[in-house]
Amino acid sequence: MSNFIRDENSKYNEGILLDDYNGVLSLVAAQEAEDGTIYKRWIHPSTKDRKPSEKAIPWKITLGEPRVALEKLKLLVAMIESDLGYPQSDGDYDEGQDLPF
Repeated sequence: MSNFIRDENSKYNEGILLDDYNGVLSLVAAQEAEDGTIYKRWIHPSTKDRKPSEKAIPWKITLGEPRVALEKLKLLVAMIESDLGYPQSDGDYDEGQDLPF
């Protein structure tokens, strides 16, 4: 199973890569080459002086360890369902509930 989800509307084979680095899951912007190789997108974040730093890092959103990552993703699904007018999937999320992140 691949950890890459291609955006079917992208003409450049862009998508999201679920990356596991030292037990911490992240969503990383990625692109699939014609030979099937997945490449992470890298960025040079701005320093406090608003200049690009010399060191590049992956363009990612850190989710945390698997249990925490799953809770964050469930929350995002609930938010999307709510915005689209769909019912909550399991009703697990209560807006007043303290989450572990």
